[in-house]
Amino acid sequence: SKEADKYDVNKANIREIEKELGDCLFALVNVARKLNLDAETAALTCVHKFKSRFGYIEEHLAAAGKRLEDSDITEMDALW
Repeated sequence: SKEADKYDVNKANIREIEKELGDCLFALVNVARKLNLDAETAALTCVHKFKSRFGYIEEHLAAAGKRLEDSDITEMDALW
């Protein structure tokens, strides 16, 4: 359907998807503001958590003698 195609990155206009994503991000920043939270701090906390978890995956793969390229998403998900 045309409605479903609108959200298919392979078929849709990427600029329209970016606009929608921007609207979502703006809405989330406003939710944070209403809750008296700092959206930037929340985002940075998420980035630090991601980096820590990804580092854990890299360390455990290295301990097993593997590189990221030698692994697959299932193995990485299990370590996540």
